[in-house]
Amino acid sequence: MLPLQKRLSTKQLCVLLHELQIAYEAGIPLVRCFRVIARRARQPIREMCEFIADGLQRGHTLGDMIRAESKRFPRHYGPAITCAESSGTLLETIRMLSKEAHEKLAWIHLLVKAVTYPAAVCFAAFILIPYVKGLVLTGFSGEDLLRFTVRFASGIISSLVFPLAVFLGGRSLLRIGAVARLAEAATQLRWFPYGTTRRKLAMSRQLHTMGLLMNAGMDAPKSVLAAAEITGNPVTQDRAKRAAAFMQQGCGLAEAGARSGLFSGTALAMLAVGETAGETGDILIHFAKLLRNEATHTIVISLALLEPTLILLIGLLIVSPLAATLLAL
Repeated sequence: MLPLQKRLSTKQLCVLLHELQIAYEAGIPLVRCFRVIARRARQPIREMCEFIADGLQRGHTLGDMIRAESKRFPRHYGPAITCAESSGTLLETIRMLSKEAHEKLAWIHLLVKAVTYPAAVCFAAFILIPYVKGLVLTGFSGEDLLRFTVRFASGIISSLVFPLAVFLGGRSLLRIGAVARLAEAATQLRWFPYGTTRRKLAMSRQLHTMGLLMNAGMDAPKSVLAAAEITGNPVTQDRAKRAAAFMQQGCGLAEAGARSGLFSGTALAMLAVGETAGETGDILIHFAKLLRNEATHTIVISLALLEPTLILLIGLLIVSPLAATLLAL
């Protein structure tokens, strides 16, 4: 493992996966693929690709090397690559991961575009204007100016500490099994679109992997367990273990998914159709694409509504004190 690992940005992941996909599609061996990428890339991708190429040359699998570099990649990359190598679907998995990275980068660009103007207005209204007002009141004298600047900066920092601590603490708590189950239950509620969208994306990745593994000849219980590992969700993994146990007792995939709670609704109907037609893998891949398209549509609409919503809220925050002052006169 390389020292001082830093997680790759979404843009770096897009470039890396796109180049790897093109090289691997051309029939170039993996070791040479990473050597070629390393020669053209900058740090930290260059050092990481050399490290992966050296490991592949020593006989390690790509999944082992991705796990060794787990702090640089999203957590589902290692299990996904390992499953792909064991089932012979590495190229399809690289395509799937590359598409995910490019979609995420597009969403980030939409988010930045949506919040840039509201953020500039907030900065001017709540930081820049109060600071300039304070400077005028202090008379721009040296000691008073320094004292006011320190107090103003400490006030801003202290106001941001609590929300940041809550955010980081919440992310840490979600790694605990009991809290993850509560979060999973919350995402089942119809009024929680963010959680529902995340569930759709996770299920899309899970079903797509299951379809690839089953088309490659892996039996259903192993496919279910391997695909659940990619989600990184302890609730999904527990349900997958129960579903695999039901299938080993003779249940079909749809029945096991229903009894374990792993699948529900439309997913169960699609599984039943796939089992009846003998094309479960293709049905799962098709349904995974539908789920991802639905989630993408929801995200795009939400980001489009974000900017006017933020502008409206900022306007209310600015106008409310003025209106209260005028009504008091």
